[in-house]
Amino acid sequence: MKYLIPSDENKGLALKYSTGTQFNPYLMSANQIIMLVDTMAKLQEREQEEKESPKKKKSWFSMG
Repeated sequence: MKYLIPSDENKGLALKYSTGTQFNPYLMSANQIIMLVDTMAKLQEREQEEKESPKKKKSWFSMG
């Protein structure tokens, strides 16, 4: 993870795993950080799959 882009979605996500009302990774436990990074990785995978899925078109000669 390079950085967390400021957005409402990311703010909500960061605060979900934070210890208080402000995001401060230095106050987070190892478990909180792992859950945050895991959630972000899953979101990134989903976004990547959505970007790639339109490219997966059937060939004009495919059957079915």
